[in-house]
Amino acid sequence: MTEAVRTQGAAPRAGLTRGWFPGLVGAVWAVLVAVGLVALSSFGISPEGPDEWTYDWRTFFFSPTAPQTSRDIALILINEESMADYDYISPVDRGLTAKLIKGLDAAGPKVIGLDFIYDRKSEPAKTEALIEAIKTAKSPIVFGAIDRRVRGFRPEDLKYQDDFIARTGRDAGHVFFARDLEQLKIGDQVVRYLGAPSPDRESFAQLIAEKSKLPWKAPDSPYISWLLPPDGEDLFPLFKVPRHDPDAGPDVVLPESWRAALRGKIVLIGGDFVDRDKHLTPLTIWDGAKMPGVMVQAQILSQLLDGRSVDTLLWSTEIILLIVIAFLGYLFSFYWSVRRYDWLLYGIGVGVLVVMGAALFSQFGILIPSTSIFFAWTLGVTGGRYAPDVLGRLRLAG
Repeated sequence: MTEAVRTQGAAPRAGLTRGWFPGLVGAVWAVLVAVGLVALSSFGISPEGPDEWTYDWRTFFFSPTAPQTSRDIALILINEESMADYDYISPVDRGLTAKLIKGLDAAGPKVIGLDFIYDRKSEPAKTEALIEAIKTAKSPIVFGAIDRRVRGFRPEDLKYQDDFIARTGRDAGHVFFARDLEQLKIGDQVVRYLGAPSPDRESFAQLIAEKSKLPWKAPDSPYISWLLPPDGEDLFPLFKVPRHDPDAGPDVVLPESWRAALRGKIVLIGGDFVDRDKHLTPLTIWDGAKMPGVMVQAQILSQLLDGRSVDTLLWSTEIILLIVIAFLGYLFSFYWSVRRYDWLLYGIGVGVLVVMGAALFSQFGILIPSTSIFFAWTLGVTGGRYAPDVLGRLRLAG
């Protein structure tokens, strides 16, 4: 009866608890597990799915909420309704953009950010009008630009873009969101990262922060530190270009009543079209809605100006954490016979780690590696489960 209880319940293994050798084996096993997991992660071999999934849900539930609508950043959006009376909506009419630039420049913004891609020809007269409006504007203007990392664009498209920007005499920042090219190939297309540095130019948001002359700080990790909007309000002031006659002037495209609200702000101009430049983000994991690219850029810019960052663990700290977790899993499994209910030990441990990860993220903005921690715990428990049999057969414990 005693043996049956030990097998099915959670009784101590008296025959194997004497001496220090089983504990030493557990410590060595934990070190091997931790070093192996960190090595796999550094080479990009470990699966990223669990990390990304848990990061998305932590972001959705525990991101900080802005105390008020942004005082530094405003968005001007062009959508299908804005261009209902135009002959086409793609690309955005360059005459319309020229009028926006003229009207906005008169309002005196701190910086104008253009989140449109100019990679091919359009109507010559309107193209020249836009170039002239940008060249003569008194306000700093920054282009968003693609580079050779973005798939689907030909070399001649990139050349046209670079020539167009050069003619305006303005600077451009890249609008690449992915951490690396591999993510573009196999990722789920959710925007989580600030974007890998470009060999050709700074990021769009960083260049705007520099032009604004406001204090800003580069993040400590590649993750976007998302900000939730205040209750019942928008995170950034939104101005949607009204429907208008294509021949209307700047005062119609950018109403006079908007100008005081835009004065002294960083103003980003971009599209909010149903079928273009829309992105999944951790903030839309619940409903699957897509966010306009210009709004993602505003989030990144806000993060730079606020100095916010999602902190990640140093590799040395991660190894220590994984050693502790694997060793605890080993000890629980080794000293308490739970073979019939080992799934419960796995489940409880993972649940505790999920809660710990959520608490660290919500309170301190620290992102812990969920995938590595999961494997550290499960391998620790597995090692502790089979260690008695191995040590017994080798006559090293008992």
